[in-house]
Amino acid sequence: MACTRKNKKIKYCISDFRTPIRIIDPSIEPADESYSVDNTNFIWKGKAICKTSSGVQNFNGVNTDNGITHTFIIRYTSTLIEKRFMILLRGEFLVVDSVENINEENRYLKIRCKKRGSETFQANQF
Repeated sequence: MACTRKNKKIKYCISDFRTPIRIIDPSIEPADESYSVDNTNFIWKGKAICKTSSGVQNFNGVNTDNGITHTFIIRYTSTLIEKRFMILLRGEFLVVDSVENINEENRYLKIRCKKRGSETFQANQF
């Protein structure tokens, strides 16, 4: 059955969740010495709705903006997501800024993130 938003309770269709992401706890050591995107130990893996904010300010290749750059909406999970966690999106790490249980319904989580690191330094790795 196709998703119709005529029903007020339906906020998102399953087909809206199409961006694959991983939520990573940086305190968990990788299983292998060589740290790569495929080797990371993640606490949650799934698909999300991804919304980006425009206007990331770079100075000499370094992100100097402190604003939210990405907002993800995922289906509710009982896994505790903390501010120290990071999100891996297409080989790029984003730092979790806040997590919101939308309307306290235990259906969806809104995760706001900041772009981490720079283009010229190794600051995008932990």
